[in-house]
Formats: sequence, C-alpha cells, structure tokens
Amino acid sequence: MKVLFRARNAGRGIVVLYCRITINKVRTKSDFSTHVKLPANDWDSKTQLCSQEYFEDNEKLSKIKKQINTIYDKHMQLTGKQPTAEVIKYKFFKQLEIENYSILNVLNLFLDRMKTNPLVKEGTKKKHEGHHKKIAKYLGMIKAESLDHHHLDDFYNYLRTIENNGHNTAIRTIEYLKRCLKNAFEKGYLSYFPCNDYTIKRDRNPKKAHLSKDELKLLIKSKFKNNALCEIRDAFVFCCYTGLDYGDYMSFSKDWIKEKNGEKYIEYSRKKSGQKGFVRLFEIAEFILEKYDYCLPKFVNQNYNKYIKEVCFLAGIPENKCNIISTHSARVTAGMIWLNEGISMETVSKMLAHASVVTTQNHYAEITLDTMLKETKKIA
Repeated sequence: MKVLFRARNAGRGIVVLYCRITINKVRTKSDFSTHVKLPANDWDSKTQLCSQEYFEDNEKLSKIKKQINTIYDKHMQLTGKQPTAEVIKYKFFKQLEIENYSILNVLNLFLDRMKTNPLVKEGTKKKHEGHHKKIAKYLGMIKAESLDHHHLDDFYNYLRTIENNGHNTAIRTIEYLKRCLKNAFEKGYLSYFPCNDYTIKRDRNPKKAHLSKDELKLLIKSKFKNNALCEIRDAFVFCCYTGLDYGDYMSFSKDWIKEKNGEKYIEYSRKKSGQKGFVRLFEIAEFILEKYDYCLPKFVNQNYNKYIKEVCFLAGIPENKCNIISTHSARVTAGMIWLNEGISMETVSKMLAHASVVTTQNHYAEITLDTMLKETKKIA
C-alpha cells in the first residue's frame, strides 16, 4: 500500500494537499483533501514534507499516514485478506467521523429517535428534552470519545450548584447522558462506550406519603363549607379507592365501568405505561361518581397538589404529614391499604396496573403496625 500526498493549485501561489491511497497499483477513485494549505514553494513532493516553518502541517500529514497504515494492518489481522484502496478510504473517513463526534451529536442521535418513537409518552419526551438542554449547555462541544470522569464530576457540581438540582435529579441527567453514549456506541458512531464505569449512587427515596385507613376515614367524614375544597376531597378519596393516578383520573370515562356476575369493576389502560388494570368499583367510589353524574371534577395538577394539603389539614390530619401529601398520595394510599387488608401482592399489582410485581413490592409494600400485631396474635 502506498499513501501519497499531492499538491493541487488553489491560485495565487497557494496549494492544497490531497491524499491518494494505492493498493496493488489500484488507487482510490478520487483523492481526498487533507485541508493542509500552504505556499507552493513550501511543499516538496519528493520528500513529501512541508518546509520547517509548517511543522504542524507535517505532523498532521504524518498522523494521516499513520492512521491509514493502522487501519490497513487491522483489516489484514481481522480478515487475512488485502483490502481495496476504497475500503481503506471509507474506514479512514469513518474513523474521522468518530473522532469528531461530539456530545451534542450523541444527544441529537438519541433524542431524534425518542421523538419519532410512538411508544414513548409525551411526558417522557419532555423529560428527555430537559436532560438534553442541560447536557448540551455544559458538555455539548466536547468530543464524545474524549469524555472522561473529571468531565462528569464537574458536570455533577454544575447541576447541583448552578442548576440547583437535587442529588438524584443530577444523577438522572448523567444516567441519561450514559444512555445516549451507549446508543451511539451500539449504532457504530463511537468505537467504545465512554465513561461506562462511571457511577454515583442515588439516595434511596423514602416511601411516598400516604394516608392510613383511619386518616382516610377522617377525610371522608370531614365537611367543608367551600365547594371547591369538597371537590378536591372527593377527587382524592375517589383515587384512594380506585388507585388511579392524576393522569388516569383526568381521563376517567363512564365507559371504563364494566360488570361481571353482578360485580362492578373499572377496567383501564394506564396512561403512563399502557399497562391494563382492573379494580373493583368500591361503594364509596361509586357514590362519588353518582354524586357528579359520572363527570368527575377536573383540576390543574399544581392547584390540586396545593389544595389537597389544605383539605387534609382541615380534616384533622397532622400538619407534618399534610405538608408532604400530593395527588399521587391517593394512589399510594390505595396500594398500602389493599396490601394491609390482606389482598395479594399480585392482585394489588394488577389493580394498580403495574408492569411488574417488583414495582408494587418496592414502592407500596409497607406493612403497618396493626397488620403485624394482627398476623402475629395467633403465635403470641
């Protein structure tokens, strides 16, 4: 194999150097530019060197030649067959593409795939876009294969101090970047997976706030002069007896109510995951539906989260718990009460439309003191 640099006239006494690869006297169909530009008198075609003042250009030409020879040697080792000049040229440009692939390129590759995936929910896409903006702003112009642990350490500090992200939020953004890098590697845009071994442990989240059975009864019996607060309470109680989250509550339709052998139940597909769920239509939930003629009151989630705290406080629930109650607490309350009433983990998982029983076990299986005392009474 021969690698030859040839000068092409660029006008006004300036030449641009092009590279030609020849194997078995067959050269590439076209030479490619090295982007080295210099006066014609400073190029010596016989020695294939620029004059001494253009030593940086000599280093660039030497690097190109070395890369081409390395690609040739690797091909011979892997295949045992001599490649064509065109194959070596293609692999050289592929290597250049990889070397110049930036973090921003990596992010765009992954985000474009997410945007066109019909199985990815809009909420998830928005979260991806949020991660994308933060990473692009701080790391975007870094070459992907140059990414090192110290870059991610600095990025973590940036997220915590400048973006005011919590520890787990910062970790999720870094985990998103690693997903993007893995995707680029698997698609052949990177020759290896940068920072694959970089890890920071998340803080374990405490169980989400929920009401006990007695607190739920207290909420149901409470009375409010303000009609808006009554509607907030009814919506929350309805979700405590159906396990619906905010998104599914807002989409609730009378068509979801089915009947079998005289037993009414709700059948729904969870908006977040598409998982199908079944839950008995309990008497209190049915009473609330009839109260509103099956057209449940609707709220903006931000307002709902704000006023449910006030509703719980007015109902007599301790203030420290009221401060951490949210719309999602109703769903958690449902799961906790069902499990502590003796309903099996598998059944509760189906009622909550979880994709896996493990999800139910990790986030909802918290046995109360009353349940422990009741179940151990027989051996006391």
